[in-house]
Amino acid sequence: MTTSVACALCGRNDLGCHPRGDEWYCDGTPRPEAQYVFTHECLSGMKVYRPLTATDGALQGPPPWTSLDEVFTSDAYTKGAPPITSGFASIDNALRGGFRPGCVYVIAGRTGSAKSTLILNVARKVALLGHKVLLHKLEEHYIEAAWRIHAAAAGVDLKVLMDGQAEAGEADLQKLDDAQKVLAGIPLRLSGERDLGRIIRTTEAHAGKGGELVLVDQLSHVQIPDVDIGYQHATRASNALRMLAVDCNVPVAVVVQVNRAASKGDSTLTCNDLRDSGAIENDAAAVLLIDRVTRPEGLAHVGHREFLLSIIVGKNRYGALRTDKPLDIAWWPPCCRMEEMAL
Repeated sequence: MTTSVACALCGRNDLGCHPRGDEWYCDGTPRPEAQYVFTHECLSGMKVYRPLTATDGALQGPPPWTSLDEVFTSDAYTKGAPPITSGFASIDNALRGGFRPGCVYVIAGRTGSAKSTLILNVARKVALLGHKVLLHKLEEHYIEAAWRIHAAAAGVDLKVLMDGQAEAGEADLQKLDDAQKVLAGIPLRLSGERDLGRIIRTTEAHAGKGGELVLVDQLSHVQIPDVDIGYQHATRASNALRMLAVDCNVPVAVVVQVNRAASKGDSTLTCNDLRDSGAIENDAAAVLLIDRVTRPEGLAHVGHREFLLSIIVGKNRYGALRTDKPLDIAWWPPCCRMEEMAL
């Protein structure tokens, strides 16, 4: 029977490994080549070994390749990889349809540029359309995420929910009640798991129950055993999310902070500004950079002044870059709501 043993270093057995041999050793300790065979590096970064067998060195079973004819007649080939909407037409158009399964999408920006608010609005809008969404909220408790989503749907100041509904006025309570009746039925799942192994298992469970989109806020808060170096952490977390997107056949959108110099500067953001970038840019199908947040004169939404997010598409595997013509998203900070920019 195929089994997975706990890591001898951290005692965990949820590191994202999927058994391929008779027994695995996932403790990061080099094994004698005469007794053990290195199989792969698991999603946590640990090296995985299995006992050497008499058949090692010879291919067993059918050849490890697929003919082009077999690919053409497969269900996966004919089905394609149809995208799921981001909830924003301008982003969908830039990405040539939206988020595609098996791909990672990065949403990055300076501190205070509403990255988390944008991904919460993506979650709300996509789930309202009936798509099953999993939101890994790592930066703060997922209850606060629910407050922000509720405030955005109701057009009510977030402070009303944070102060407690017992203190809310009658008009705000009615708006909140109306919004809650709509939101309560949408397929939005919230998770506060920070450990990489548990994020992987939660995402796999989500995909197994028809999940269509995974959102992670944010990459720097993903916990990986025995990895403290920023560059190494970013690389392993990014690689793990890319593999997870492929294995679960769902799109994964992740929030990423830009580095300190870019965050304090005023230059136009590029992919080189991603914090501890590691393999983040390489792993991503597209990188959306919130380059500017301005406060133009314009209409207010339910009494709140409107801000404007200017989003640059710094990488776009399936479409064109948008560095000279940013995407415009309207933002009303008090109620955490975002919409397409009104013309």
